[in-house]
Amino acid sequence: MGGAKLVENGTKYFLGNILKRCNSKRDDYYTLRTNITIFLGVVAAIGLVLFYRRWNRETDDSRRTRKTREREYLHTKLRIYNQQHTKLSNDMITDLPDWERPIQPIHSNQPIHSNQPIHSNQPIHSNQPMQPFERSNEHPVQTYSPFLS
Repeated sequence: MGGAKLVENGTKYFLGNILKRCNSKRDDYYTLRTNITIFLGVVAAIGLVLFYRRWNRETDDSRRTRKTREREYLHTKLRIYNQQHTKLSNDMITDLPDWERPIQPIHSNQPIHSNQPIHSNQPIHSNQPMQPFERSNEHPVQTYSPFLS
């Protein structure tokens, strides 16, 4: 036979459903509390970042000085590059001095193979050694840079 039952089936069912609903309500409250806490944490973090950026923002004076320093840095780098490029373009591969030679214009009326240079009274093929050409710095090579104005 069956043993004695201390609780009726209807009461057991009723109490079981009440406990299930209480458990789901408790889970809903915990979930809501967790979501609100996470939301407030994210809002606080974003607020702190915005507050920090607002109060530690670069002032107009410091921005101007930073841009001036950057511009000066670029100008010095460009100037150094231009000086090195000018030096390299002025140097010959073998570092031998340039020799002064008479130059005939392309559109001259004289024959190309004449013995008389245009700008000199000496013949091209003389027994005297040629003099080295000296560079003058009267007209230095100028390079264009949009930053150097």
